[in-house]
Amino acid sequence: KNSPRVKMAEDNAKRAAVSLAEMKDVFIPRVTGSSGLGASSGITLSVPTIFTISAESLLFDYSQLGNVRAGRLGVQAADLSLRGTREQVEEDAIVTYLSLDSAYQCQAVLASQYEYALRLVSIVQERFEAGYENELELKKARRTALQIKLQKSQVEDRIATLTEHLRGLTGLTNESELIVSESIPRDGLSSVILLESASMCPDSPNTLSAEVDAKAKLERAFGDSRYMWMPQVAFEAKYGRISPFNSASTYYNLNGNYNTLAVGVQFQFPVLDL
Repeated sequence: KNSPRVKMAEDNAKRAAVSLAEMKDVFIPRVTGSSGLGASSGITLSVPTIFTISAESLLFDYSQLGNVRAGRLGVQAADLSLRGTREQVEEDAIVTYLSLDSAYQCQAVLASQYEYALRLVSIVQERFEAGYENELELKKARRTALQIKLQKSQVEDRIATLTEHLRGLTGLTNESELIVSESIPRDGLSSVILLESASMCPDSPNTLSAEVDAKAKLERAFGDSRYMWMPQVAFEAKYGRISPFNSASTYYNLNGNYNTLAVGVQFQFPVLDL
């Protein structure tokens, strides 16, 4: 849960969902309001209004439909990628957990061996001083102790590396909670499963995610290819209150009606767009 890789995959899934919502939102009317007053001289370039409320939305667009389908597939691909990332992190955590437990056991064995090696060096040293051993045997004992000490240092470095990696995977910082040797079964595998067909070994979530992502790109490309010469249908509605302070009635035959309302559907055909 606390792995940065899982967090990044979760954020990608959320981003894909938000992107899909934005693609769908263009079909929901967008309502805006504006208001303002100002002086003018002569005929106005546009009808002045005290306030204006407008609503517009997309009703139909080949390209946008392709983008929505691509967005749905993008969400599916992100979810599969998140599942694959979680499985990878879980597998990584299990391997690291077992490796760390094995390293701790190796450390305990080497610590015991190092104590015995030091005792052997001490005994051989005493026998050498008493004249019962030659210098060669003393050097051999010291070399054995140094070799065990070197192995012990290497295992300690491996433990530090595995511990840091496991903390990054699990988010645990307490050393006592990080490894519980009693939780690991020591009996090994009780049975062996033979894979008789490919159906027993399905594609991984990451493979399925890549396949779905390819389909999403295909849908997006299909929508882009249907952009030119295809109708784009939009809904528009606007209401405004004409300002009585700019002498609009002098230039426009308002007949005392200062309300203006327009509702309609707009058809647009893209002809050229490099």
